[in-house]
Amino acid sequence: MSLLGRTQGTKGPRRLIRHENDNAPVFTSLNYTVSVSEDIPVGTSFLQVTASDEDIGNNAIVDYFFEEEDEFVKMDLFRIDRSSGTIRVNSKLDRETAPRWVHYAKLLSQSHSKVQFDFWSVCKNILLYIRRRVWRKRHKNRTKSSSSKS
Repeated sequence: MSLLGRTQGTKGPRRLIRHENDNAPVFTSLNYTVSVSEDIPVGTSFLQVTASDEDIGNNAIVDYFFEEEDEFVKMDLFRIDRSSGTIRVNSKLDRETAPRWVHYAKLLSQSHSKVQFDFWSVCKNILLYIRRRVWRKRHKNRTKSSSSKS
C-alpha cells in the first residue's frame, strides 16, 4: 500500500508511506483434485499446491499447512511441505478404509484451498477389467452355441 498525503493545513511537501505486508497470499486454484493409486509408495510426492503473494521481501514468503482440526489430517496419511506446497504420502493408503479424502490446505494468512484426493486400487481395476472380458467371452460363446443348435 502506498499512501500519498499532505500535512494538514500546509502546502508543503507530500509524505509517502509504504507498507510492505499489505497483501494476503492467494492460492492459484481454489480446488485441486488428484487421483492416486493406493499402492503409491510412502514418501512419494503427488501434488503441489501453489500460491502467490504480491508483497515484497520476507512478507511475500508463503507457508503451506493442512487444517489441524481436519479429521483426515489427524490420520497423518499426508504431509505438505511448508515452503513448497508439495504433498507427499506419509502412511500406507487403503481404499477400503476411505476411497476419498478431502483436505483443506491453508496459507499462513488464513487463505484456504480445497485439496481432494481420490484413491483407486490397481488390483481392483484389473479384476474388474478381467471380469468384463470373461463375461463378454461367455456371452459370445452362448450366442454361437444357441445359433449352431438351430
